[in-house]
Amino acid sequence: MKTSLIRFRVADFLKQYPPFDGLPESDLFELAGTGKVSFHEVGEFVFRRGRPRKPSIWVIQQGTVELIQEGDGAERLIDLLGPGDALGLFEPSGTATYVRSARTRGDVVLYSIDARSFEAQVSRHPRIARYLAAYSSIAEGQPEKHDIFVHGRGRAADFQPPAMDYLAARTCTVSAQLPLHDVAMMLSAAGGDAVAVVDEERRPLAVVSASALIGLILEAGDPQAVIGSVTAGSILVTARPAQGWRAYLRVMLREHCDCIAITRDGTRASALLCLLTSDDVTLLFGANPVLLRQRLLQSSNPAERRILLARTRVLLADALAGPAAVQHVAEIATFLYEALIEAIVRSASEPLAARGRVNPGVANCWFMLGRAGRGEAIALTQPEVAVVHADAPAELAAEVDEYFRALAAEVATGLAAVGLESPGVSSPGQPPSAMSFGACASMLEGIVLDPIENGLYAARSWLDARRIGGDAAIAEGLNDVVGSAMQKSKAFIPILANDTLENMPPMTFFQGLVIALDGEPTDALDLEATALLPIVDSLRVYALAAGDLTTNNTFERIGVAAIAAPRAGPLFRDVASALRTVSYYHAAAMLNRGSDGALIRPDQLSRSDQRMLKGAFQTIRSLVEQISSGYFWRAR
Repeated sequence: MKTSLIRFRVADFLKQYPPFDGLPESDLFELAGTGKVSFHEVGEFVFRRGRPRKPSIWVIQQGTVELIQEGDGAERLIDLLGPGDALGLFEPSGTATYVRSARTRGDVVLYSIDARSFEAQVSRHPRIARYLAAYSSIAEGQPEKHDIFVHGRGRAADFQPPAMDYLAARTCTVSAQLPLHDVAMMLSAAGGDAVAVVDEERRPLAVVSASALIGLILEAGDPQAVIGSVTAGSILVTARPAQGWRAYLRVMLREHCDCIAITRDGTRASALLCLLTSDDVTLLFGANPVLLRQRLLQSSNPAERRILLARTRVLLADALAGPAAVQHVAEIATFLYEALIEAIVRSASEPLAARGRVNPGVANCWFMLGRAGRGEAIALTQPEVAVVHADAPAELAAEVDEYFRALAAEVATGLAAVGLESPGVSSPGQPPSAMSFGACASMLEGIVLDPIENGLYAARSWLDARRIGGDAAIAEGLNDVVGSAMQKSKAFIPILANDTLENMPPMTFFQGLVIALDGEPTDALDLEATALLPIVDSLRVYALAAGDLTTNNTFERIGVAAIAAPRAGPLFRDVASALRTVSYYHAAAMLNRGSDGALIRPDQLSRSDQRMLKGAFQTIRSLVEQISSGYFWRAR
């Protein structure tokens, strides 16, 4: 009777906490039957580093247990665990001894269960296996849906190819010798939105949308002119078949086109299979970032842009189904950002022109900096924007500087007018940076040659600059300046690496609080400062130390780092997973709240959420320790 009562109590307790909450009641009761209750006084070790592993898993029923790292006569606190937390469950697989120690901080009651019985249950329940794998490797799977982190419905369709038979049946093709009038009649009768011009072997020569066809007829001035004569040399975007929707959307967004030709081998040298148009994306995929980008680019007033941004927010939130979706969603958001800023920059010159102030004919280049520049801003906050203009003759320099400062102020007004919020550094309406090429080059050269004196840490967002429009030669010239200065500076990379220590992830979550590395508890988690920035800053060091000045996306910089420091390959794989995990939680909070979302309360996180983030924090600390030591980037 007593044993049966203990079994019921253990089962009733375990079902409240992951991963045991994923077991059916019968299996949970069976597992609880292997359980024993033990009492430990303060300072007792449940297990100790280097000792043989026991075939048991302990779940804390009452009290607090410290996880500590022992070595060289010293110990370091790495986690605090309370009721519902498991001991011995997340030890690295394949190790015969414990790699850390568990010590009670006060009086503790533990439920021990047989590890082999639990492993048998795991093999029968894939959900639990996925949970354990996700925690131990910070894998890409979706975390438990909870509170503010429930967003996307999950898009398996993202990776599935569109209905090719449907697209092929809808595709309209014509000979290059067909008159424009006949092409228009054929397209109208077919009810299509684009036509492909093909040769005798059905290889695509051009793709013309219905709206573009009207323009061609007007431009030719003769409806009997053959279509091949007015489309020769036109840009044609092709793609290979059997790709998922993500791949096709990426092509359409990157190439700024609303129609692509899918051919047998993905080139214009092979036969056309079908066309994929923006309308097809809407009908078959159910969301159309291609159309949204076009509308943002064409927008002309704040009211219109506010509506489009609201639709953008819905699209991004729906697509953000979990950590695995982070890179794809961030890429879409970046294309939308670019379109918005291009439209606002275009509109910004109009009020200046109305006041008699026009561009004095000086080349210029617009940039996004920081998070937006890296292509990692999923939620739409006010991006850091800058404009750099070519150096003007001395007699015109003051006039040119004044014009671009005024233009930057109008851009800031345009961003604020659509309700974009501040990332916390600048306030809405604050003018973006506007400077001449010479001034910008001098600033960048200064932070490389004398990082401390010239405030490298505050200016590091310029090291993530992304050109969004204007003269590419200006962007290339600034990269050359940085590269040349880096060859002269021995201090730049070491100081940049040391600055990664400015922000460190917390140690753990405990009793509804965030516990910092120094043991200080707080009631809010700043994910960007304590988790995202350490990864971003560290990978920037690796990329620049490798001499790569053009890769600014952190995921892509992980690839650069893996090549530059191959011995750190396993760490970088974990870092990529940690970045996806932290980026997901950060973006989900921002999209839910419609704000920066930097601060997250621990009580908004389920235990699964907390465990996923704790795993990410451990990886981030390992990365920062490696980068600050210089071991890998000095000894590539």
